[in-house]
Amino acid sequence: MENIKIHESFDSVSDIWKTVLSRIPRHSIFQTIEWQKTWFSIFHTNNSLNILEISNNNEVIGIAPFMLNGDKKLTLIGNKDVYDYQDFLIVPNYENEFFKEVGIFFENINYDLIEINSIPETSATIPFMEKLAKNKEWSFDKSTEDVCPLIELPKDWESYLSILNKKDRHELRRKFRRLDDQSNHTIQQLTASVDIENSMEEFFELMSKSGHHKAEFLTPIMKIYFKNLCLELSKENWTRLYFMEIDNKKVSACIAFDYNNIRYLYNSGFDPDYQHLSCGLLLNATSLKHSIEYNFECFDFLRGDESYKYHLGAQNTTIYTIKLMKK
Repeated sequence: MENIKIHESFDSVSDIWKTVLSRIPRHSIFQTIEWQKTWFSIFHTNNSLNILEISNNNEVIGIAPFMLNGDKKLTLIGNKDVYDYQDFLIVPNYENEFFKEVGIFFENINYDLIEINSIPETSATIPFMEKLAKNKEWSFDKSTEDVCPLIELPKDWESYLSILNKKDRHELRRKFRRLDDQSNHTIQQLTASVDIENSMEEFFELMSKSGHHKAEFLTPIMKIYFKNLCLELSKENWTRLYFMEIDNKKVSACIAFDYNNIRYLYNSGFDPDYQHLSCGLLLNATSLKHSIEYNFECFDFLRGDESYKYHLGAQNTTIYTIKLMKK
């Protein structure tokens, strides 16, 4: 495995990771080392790092951020609970060379299964892993995992409204008018680390209020993860914490991340006492409007098929789970 260098810590691979990522035009915030380190620091139990630095003719062409676990299964760093996308880091046009080395590595370790979750439908990983399996006579399985609705953003708000169907456009305008007419409301967008840190408990409260499933999701360890993640990414000016206030009371909130010309809507919550004013939906719509004003290419609602995403004009993309198994 002369073209593979294995790293068992983030520190030794950090600079190389960032260099490789800078050569990949379209990649997600979930692939940044800042995100990966934060996740691993909280959820690493029974997992050990096995990060592959893969080269071709002495040039680094990719990173395979593998984890090893006690189940004899090779996965990428992360999990489906808090990762919406996962993938390898591959410099474009080096896919053949990259997956050749991944195959060599897999042949030489005492593991029988590679399982990769949350692979975007456009990823080269899917066809190249299938090709690798065929060449090695390994089994390959691809299954639909979920959808990630998103909007390719137009140049201005009016153009955005025009892409909505007539009913959704009318409803969105009506709800904004009702909010203006029936409340004294303000929007806050927090970006500074100190402001975000001081406001996370209010975010958790609104998230918990908005549904029992979110309240159950917000375990103590999950709150630590959310807080650490938002603060770590705020150091790079990627975190956006929004609140809507009505009569000086916070009634809805959302967390978004701005990265690589994309806004990712990561999570949200609202006070059900103000549901009649659609405060949750309209805060998300305001975040979307800001994305258009910032000239972003895309607004990504991330995992899940909640109806509000489609009322705001989102179109589905699919994420997959793939499995590669030695016979």
